[in-house]
Amino acid sequence: AESNARKVLGRNQRMHRYFRTIGFARVDSDRDAREILEELLFRNRDAVHHIAMRNGDRLWELRIPLGERLGLTMGGYVAADGKLVRERYLPYIDADGITSTAECMIERHVDNEVYSGLIDDMRIGISLIFRLTNVAEYRQQRAKTPYKMPRGVSIGGLCRDGKILLPVYKNERQRELLHITERERARMISAAKDGDEGAMETLTASDLRLYESVNKRLRREDIYSIVESCFMPDGIECDLYVVVGEIREINRRKNWETGEIIWDFLLRTHDLQFHVYINSLDLQGEPKVGRRFKGTVWMQGTAVW
Repeated sequence: AESNARKVLGRNQRMHRYFRTIGFARVDSDRDAREILEELLFRNRDAVHHIAMRNGDRLWELRIPLGERLGLTMGGYVAADGKLVRERYLPYIDADGITSTAECMIERHVDNEVYSGLIDDMRIGISLIFRLTNVAEYRQQRAKTPYKMPRGVSIGGLCRDGKILLPVYKNERQRELLHITERERARMISAAKDGDEGAMETLTASDLRLYESVNKRLRREDIYSIVESCFMPDGIECDLYVVVGEIREINRRKNWETGEIIWDFLLRTHDLQFHVYINSLDLQGEPKVGRRFKGTVWMQGTAVW
């Protein structure tokens, strides 16, 4: 059993790809990452949250703030001798407020206590999958009878490589029409999912017109002067998305351990607003409110009950 535990531990303690995003850019090896994790766990042992399962297992979780609205969460199981065995860790951000009130489904990954959530928010037109950050709270809620679905989700993301794009000029009338169009499209998508054939036909015709218009404009315009915002799955990892969105708010966060600066952007994409964090060392361009951000974002979320 201990041999299997060591194998699991070794597999899950490889340096997280987004470790640098929260201010550890100069950590470039698994050994360095493990040393930091062990030091943080030792200093914060009193804050460990223990979870007793019905089958007798004892789990634990620890959230360690490393800056304003950012940190690390660790988790694992308690061995027979009382030792905390760390099975996983991930960087997290605390996105403020509820991003979406769409129904949220939460599922466990096959290999360990890692959970992902899924919401069908009609504003973006696709099923959004994210990594759940408050696993302990979810497990406690799940143990209750009857189980109550989350009333909302606070969504945010981490990015390792981002660019600043110039904005697409719009006057106030064009902005108003865009909001109306986005909300009408969300309404039509919702109706189509409920089986409304008229809505399906309208959406199909609208997509065909859009496709023809984009093809014509691409002959003489750059793609980013046409595509103002984008929220599209990237690769085979289900919680990675290519995001293009307007920057509505900018904050500078600081990692208290390393002093590195992290940009916190509040983005608006398809009428959905959420926070994206990126290490200042990984950003190309000068961020300003009104400009756009483009990057591949690892989405995570906190379920709210």
